[in-house]
Amino acid sequence: MRIRKSPAKQKKYHQVSRSSPNSKIFNLTRAMPINSNRFRIPIITTIVAGIVALLIKYFVFSLQPQGFINSFANHAGVFFFCYLLTAEILPEYPTLQTISGAVATLLTIIYGTGDVILIFWLLMILRLLNRSSGLTATMFDHLLIISLTYWIAKPGYWLYPAITAFIFFLESKLPYGNSRSLYSAGFAFLLIISIPAIEKPPSDIPIDWFILMVVTTLLYTSVVKQTDLTKMLDEHSNKPLNPLHLQSAQIIILIISFICAWYYGNVVMQSFLPIWAVMLSTGLYTSSKFISQKLNKQP
Repeated sequence: MRIRKSPAKQKKYHQVSRSSPNSKIFNLTRAMPINSNRFRIPIITTIVAGIVALLIKYFVFSLQPQGFINSFANHAGVFFFCYLLTAEILPEYPTLQTISGAVATLLTIIYGTGDVILIFWLLMILRLLNRSSGLTATMFDHLLIISLTYWIAKPGYWLYPAITAFIFFLESKLPYGNSRSLYSAGFAFLLIISIPAIEKPPSDIPIDWFILMVVTTLLYTSVVKQTDLTKMLDEHSNKPLNPLHLQSAQIIILIISFICAWYYGNVVMQSFLPIWAVMLSTGLYTSSKFISQKLNKQP
């Protein structure tokens, strides 16, 4: 990761605004006008993904009718949030968002896994770090992230509050960081006290899933390497995102996925499978694009 220290270079990137001209309660939300493809495409593809997943579960996995609503909601939710998550990791290629969502949903169908709240939590963390909205996170944004942290940690997974506390601390130290994040880091760390202790489960990750993790990590490095070339603009000031912010978000999601899988093992790894699917899709896409460019340059 290359850190730019020159003030002259930093000026071309956006300085995060403290407030929205529209007095938004949540500054980490992204605009999705109803009459635009930015709204229509994810909504239509989400509904289609939910229906296709429901049909597969019914005809192939013998899903009972009483489980239709939960099945549709879970698979549609996984697709939708993985679609949005991909946009925060690699914003340059809109088509990739649909591919990543589809791969994540497919793994959810096959293994019967996927935690929508967990994916939403990671989405908010990425937006906090990459500053894609162009606005400083509000108190309500912080409260939402802390609430999501408590929800996924309350069965006894104390590592999630510790990770959230570190993320808030990291955000405060990035260029134009928010000092409020230091207080939120303290509150997130205090959640560890309220989480009932559970015996650490064995780290029994199946060998095929471990191979998937290693391959994904190797491919995913191409995503981080190409971040300096990003042309993504923030939504508030229409200035390029600082690559340091974007790289921080990209690297953090990989670190979180690895640490949680290593520490908690198979149970939590299943919940992270859609996340690994997103990273695998983005890694494959950027790697193939890089190889194609190299081949085209050859005489």
